[in-house]
Amino acid sequence: GVRAVWLVSTATFAGDEHKVASPEFSVDLAGCGPRLFRITLFALQRRTVFSFRDCGGLGRVELKCEEELPPGTGAVAVGVVVGAGERAQRQLVEHDFSRRRCCSVRGWAFREAANPGTWSLPVEVSLAFLAPSVSP
Repeated sequence: GVRAVWLVSTATFAGDEHKVASPEFSVDLAGCGPRLFRITLFALQRRTVFSFRDCGGLGRVELKCEEELPPGTGAVAVGVVVGAGERAQRQLVEHDFSRRRCCSVRGWAFREAANPGTWSLPVEVSLAFLAPSVSP
């Protein structure tokens, strides 16, 4: 598997931004070689809510493969951990990046998961490759 950790300043969740993106990072996919990925945090969108501050730091995590993949090469289990220690929130989903380049995981309370002592929010994404599905 592959793991990427990104530290986000907690000031982000008190500001007017509606999204914040990590630097690109490389993931070596079996059969495809290295591919670029990016993590983006989005504020929860409602009719009158446009920023992390307005929505109380709630939102979703999106993991995007910046490049197209050949069919059948991008099936992974995506683990997302937001925060650390007792404040950590975790979710696990299956996604095929060869079918859809973005994996969106909803239901995060970024502000609650942030570490008040360091003024940062660790966002960790792990990818475990799944065996290709065999069609009859």
